[in-house]
Amino acid sequence: MKDFGLSRNVPMVPAKVALILIYVQKYIMENGGEKKGILAAETEAKYGFFFAEIRQRAIPNMKKLLAAQRETGIEVVYMVMAASRDDEIVLPKGSSLVLISTNINYLARNMGKTQSIVMGALTGQCVDSAVRDVCDLGYLVTLPVDVCATQSRARHDSAPLNNKGYCRQVTTGALPTEISVVV
Repeated sequence: MKDFGLSRNVPMVPAKVALILIYVQKYIMENGGEKKGILAAETEAKYGFFFAEIRQRAIPNMKKLLAAQRETGIEVVYMVMAASRDDEIVLPKGSSLVLISTNINYLARNMGKTQSIVMGALTGQCVDSAVRDVCDLGYLVTLPVDVCATQSRARHDSAPLNNKGYCRQVTTGALPTEISVVV
């Protein structure tokens, strides 16, 4: 693998990229998991910010990136509780650490992937862990910060500050253009 020095601000090479979506599924994004069975008022008080961020910012931006990815053939990998999707890879994940509870590293290496885009929920937990894990194994990581969500603005804003040295941070607007470049 080429040494890029201290900078992680390296443009993506679409043929080398795997797009990793963490817990982007109806069960998590709507009213499943720990939110299931909670009264509407309590749900709004505890999770209102999360659901607003998911609906208004994260999901629309995910759709833009997925549309761009599907045009270029970048590999998509979903980390989920359990599901399946067309010809995209689905890996059930049993812990907050992507690389410990799945075989994604094995798959990515065998497909020749050296770069990744990480997005999903929760920003300061599973997404942050994935960024660090994937980086530690030598992948170049891009984190589109506007395609991630968590329960509060403070928690969402602190995660990118904490993992800045592990990844390149961008917004959705730049990525469709970047990943559509055929190298």
